[in-house]
Amino acid sequence: MEETAKKQIYELGYHVLPTLSEDEVTKVVAGIKDLLSGAEATVIAEQFPQMMNLAYEIGKELENKNRMFSSAYFGWIKFEIPTMAIESFKETMDKNLNILRFIIIKTVRESTLATPKLAHKGMIRRTPADVDAAIPMDEAAVDKKIDEMIEIDSVLPEAK
Repeated sequence: MEETAKKQIYELGYHVLPTLSEDEVTKVVAGIKDLLSGAEATVIAEQFPQMMNLAYEIGKELENKNRMFSSAYFGWIKFEIPTMAIESFKETMDKNLNILRFIIIKTVRESTLATPKLAHKGMIRRTPADVDAAIPMDEAAVDKKIDEMIEIDSVLPEAK
């Protein structure tokens, strides 16, 4: 009895066939959510599928023909589901002819998006204002150096 109550967080990433219309894609997503709901799963977060080019062609057998696809609608759903129900959910996803490919991974409830690293203690972060204040500029010296460079350039023979 305890095993049926135990739940795990998963994320489903999936590609929907590019041959479907946006209305049909909406129906496919609704079907996936219905499956999850029927398995007593709770959706935590999701991204509705968007058309994208694939890194490589993916094949799928449709109507007894092997078809290759170079684009697909990609979406994802993060959900919590009883551990006993995940196998049945996976088997049903395998049979969905509108899904080009999918992956289910165990994950955590918290967002795992990468965040920029903060500066360590003792690390000096300089802003452009700090740099300008740290190095005083002598305009006369800069102009003199530019004039020297122009003289050297005019003395050198042109490369033809």
